Amino acid sequence: MQSINHDLHRNSTSGVAGVTLDRNRMWNVHWYENGQRKRKNFSISKYGGTEGAKQAAVNHRKMIEQTVPTYAEALYNRKKVVEKLNEVIGEEDWSAPMPELLSLLLEEDIDIEALRC
Repeated sequence: MQSINHDLHRNSTSGVAGVTLDRNRMWNVHWYENGQRKRKNFSISKYGGTEGAKQAAVNHRKMIEQTVPTYAEALYNRKKVVEKLNEVIGEEDWSAPMPELLSLLLEEDIDIEALRC
């Protein structure tokens, strides 16, 4: 969860928290889920070069931020999300976990980046 609480390291190679380039020239995504550290690798050869692998890693990290509850709650402003849901879908009880709320907006083709904290 430190990537949520801190600014990017000055030596960040990706410009995205939780996305790094390792010595083996693979982009890695790191995150915590259910108290355990997770990692997924994106091979430069498999994804058509450095930029393709980097973009796949960044996309995966964004998906993690939207779907893992601890990240979603920390990164998205619940008040803004609920206001947008009320505007798009109507007044309801929006006490569901943040990933479910974000999924509803994504189903409606709503850009959720504006709803970040």
